[in-house]
Amino acid sequence: DIHIETKYIPSVMVSYTIMVPYGMKVDTIKSSNGKLVIRGLKNGSYNTTNGSIKVEDISGEFSLETTNGKILAENCSGTFFARTTNGSINVEDCYAVSGLYTSNGSINFDLLNIESDIEVITNNARIRCNLISNLDLKLNAKTTNGVISVNDSEFENVKSNSNHFYGEMNQAKHLLNLETTNGNIKIRKIYKEF
Repeated sequence: DIHIETKYIPSVMVSYTIMVPYGMKVDTIKSSNGKLVIRGLKNGSYNTTNGSIKVEDISGEFSLETTNGKILAENCSGTFFARTTNGSINVEDCYAVSGLYTSNGSINFDLLNIESDIEVITNNARIRCNLISNLDLKLNAKTTNGVISVNDSEFENVKSNSNHFYGEMNQAKHLLNLETTNGNIKIRKIYKEF
């Protein structure tokens, strides 16, 4: 176990770089008043307050949680959960998500795989989602005071109105639920195999 604690001293900044073997399992990383940048770990829980979280090349199951900061996940081969307040969430080329939650921040994500039902929820901001074409899902999107943009010709069993859209892709095994208040939702189908 590694435990590092520092006392608050005004006008002093402390930064740590901890290097471990690539792919090592690290159960928990916690920080406050600063950002976390994590690369190449396996599994774990990564938390901070008043700072952003950036992860790259993480595998296994993991969670990302912060307040007053954004979350960025890139090129991750595991399944993860992300939650923030007053910050955006951006997910690029990651295998799977189990849930994305924020308030007062946008959510932009690529959905490359769906293994269970997924919730993506924000308020006072937009949601943008890129879906690969071979996913088996039921898409349910709702907004209040916003517009939903989706090419409904790419979905079956469509039900929609000005602030709600439901449609099914392929085998429609799992639910992808997108919700926002005071924001738009944009869904694009991309023709890319991962």
